Amino acid sequence: MFVWNIGFYNDILEDGIPLSQAVNDAYEAGYTEPDPREDLAGNDVARKALILSRALKRKINFEDIELEPLFFCQSSPKNPKDFIRSLQDYDKEYALKVGEAFKDGCVLRYVARLYDDKVRVGIESLPKNSSLGSLRGTDNQLTIRTNRYDLNPLIVAGPGAGPAVTAAGVLNDIVAIAMAEKMLK
Repeated sequence: MFVWNIGFYNDILEDGIPLSQAVNDAYEAGYTEPDPREDLAGNDVARKALILSRALKRKINFEDIELEPLFFCQSSPKNPKDFIRSLQDYDKEYALKVGEAFKDGCVLRYVARLYDDKVRVGIESLPKNSSLGSLRGTDNQLTIRTNRYDLNPLIVAGPGAGPAVTAAGVLNDIVAIAMAEKMLK
């Protein structure tokens, strides 16, 4: 099983920042998709889980993913800034969710779980001191559990958003293409 966390809003909410401000700050810093509804609908995480699933030779389509969005965006304003302002209506609701988890010694994280036969993407309440629960900022984590790595899973963690990470990914893709071209000649 693979577990992957996306959490650039979650830890900010734990610090008492309202949802609307957290999303606005992430948007202004370039950490969200150009349209933050993609993030809050869970589509970006689901697409990445789909790519990982296919790399693992799973025959899965986007529609097969069990997707729990953070926010239902169907009737929201189309303009990203207007959408972010509209989130103020949900600040108290999300603060209550964060508070409930906190009372139990937990934090909320948006997690993709890849099993042998399914993929699930959604928000989970996790122990604050767990590896996923302790992530901050734009950090992501990939946890790999196998027969060998069950009690002590293999964990890879690091930054998952922002201009430097995106630029590094683009550069890596360019180098891979150049190497493939060189090998084809």
